[in-house]
Amino acid sequence: MLKLKPPGKPGTLELTDLTHASATLQWEASNPEFRGTRFRVYLNGFLVRVVTEPRVSLTHLSEHTDFRVEVRAVNDAGISQPSFNTFRTKLRPPTNLRFNHRNGICRLAWDPVFRKYPAHDVSINGRVFTVASGRWGHNFKLLDLSPGPVPHHFKFVVVARLDDAQSAPATLESTVEDDVPPSRPGAPVVSDITDTSATVTWSPSDDNTGVAGYRVVLNGLLVFRTADTFFNFNGLSSGTYHHVFVRAQDKDGNLSSSSGLAVFKTTGQAPSPRPDAPEAKIIALTSTSARLEWKYQKDIPVSGVRIQLDGEFHRDILFLESYRLDNLLPNAEHEISISVFDVFGQLSDPTVLIHEPRDLIPPSMPGNLHKTGATRDSITLKWDDSTDDVGVYEYVIYNNQEYFDRTPMTQYTAVDLLPGAYTFEVCAIDGSGNVSDRATISTSLEGEI
Repeated sequence: MLKLKPPGKPGTLELTDLTHASATLQWEASNPEFRGTRFRVYLNGFLVRVVTEPRVSLTHLSEHTDFRVEVRAVNDAGISQPSFNTFRTKLRPPTNLRFNHRNGICRLAWDPVFRKYPAHDVSINGRVFTVASGRWGHNFKLLDLSPGPVPHHFKFVVVARLDDAQSAPATLESTVEDDVPPSRPGAPVVSDITDTSATVTWSPSDDNTGVAGYRVVLNGLLVFRTADTFFNFNGLSSGTYHHVFVRAQDKDGNLSSSSGLAVFKTTGQAPSPRPDAPEAKIIALTSTSARLEWKYQKDIPVSGVRIQLDGEFHRDILFLESYRLDNLLPNAEHEISISVFDVFGQLSDPTVLIHEPRDLIPPSMPGNLHKTGATRDSITLKWDDSTDDVGVYEYVIYNNQEYFDRTPMTQYTAVDLLPGAYTFEVCAIDGSGNVSDRATISTSLEGEI
């Protein structure tokens, strides 16, 4: 009777398939005639698989990450020396491409990447634009890339780049069916003028999908909305000139060109000269807020400032020299204008500032991480929602300090596990790529390898 010998070292590990999240390797068995030989597969020093055939598929790998694979043959007589191979997973293509359009302003966006910040090349109908690392979208004007009539058809191709790696392309096609603005409203006619009030009326606009309403713009700064073809102004400065024009808007957000300009003068005593535009600055606070600061003229009796946000009236501030803006959209440009008004209600020219809040606040750590079930080769985990100022995108699971998988849910089942001890960690990632602290749990599976 022959004595069983330990198996020899496996042959060279050959990488036969590689993606951003998986790798397949195969090798020659050194003693194929030995029955009962198994192969232990180690990934970055951790035992992750035991297989009976000389090949293995590794999944749930982190993208653009270096890995070292070690394979040892084992039988009842012993264990072989290891064979090694190293590889780097590919860069993940951008996911969940989405496009939206409003009034000629377009945005192409995609999902963030966990702890990776690639730059992106964006091709729009063959024209290529570069998006800096850490940004997950590109804005453009419809007129710049498709100046003709509707429909506007776009073919988007987005490629991620990091170090010397480039992802496979992600594609999206989208068509803008309605970019036709309403017709120009008639010039406003002003009537019933008093010291502090006036009424304006105008001829209606037409639109292929229907007019949703009108924007009435007073003195180039104040914007009022109405569904009617008239508007009553109150609280005007006496004895001063005012100018007004109107724009129509359809249900898709397309705005008409401006109507003709109507100029009128309120009755009563004219006040002192109007104030100068204020000195102003904006200070970032959070991903959705900022502080606006300004200075008043010392030689004019001013009462406060009027703030306009993204083309619309926001609020009046009396006497103070700062104001906190909340509920801003992160990673999007906002136009803030600020005008001083005096005791007569006269407005200065606006000071216009551009601010883009950056989302730098990570989600809260997932709470109450616990095990809800287990089988001989799986463990099910559950946790409480994380919170975030702009919303949680997904959760990332670590197994023994190595990336394991991701999920948008608050529970996860880890499968194909071997007997042994495990330390699982779960962290949350938001839509800007910020990552929370990790929640941790240690557990084990009984059995023999």
